[in-house]
Amino acid sequence: MSCPRGSGVFVMDPLTACVTMTKEWNLDAANKRLGEETVVCTVTATDRRGLTSTATFNIKIKEEDDNKLFLSQTSYVYCATVGSTSGTLGQVTSTDNDVLDAKVDPSTHPGPEI
Repeated sequence: MSCPRGSGVFVMDPLTACVTMTKEWNLDAANKRLGEETVVCTVTATDRRGLTSTATFNIKIKEEDDNKLFLSQTSYVYCATVGSTSGTLGQVTSTDNDVLDAKVDPSTHPGPEI
């Protein structure tokens, strides 16, 4: 199997023909704003008589939200007085190293770490 852009990352077992990814393909490190990348591979099979057949296949790698969020401050204090009406007390800002933007749902991330 030959994957010029994925050399050493994708390997094919010669007996089972299963393709394995041997290490992470990090779209964040390459700053891939599209959120996915396609690696083109070529496989050549040879039988006992030396006859061959070649096929090309595409491995599509999609970005995922895989980096921890960091809050912009280490501490937040918001105060409300007795009898205040309901509403927003303050805003928290966070960032991460993912190239794709994601929404934070505080109800799914209880506690001090998001």
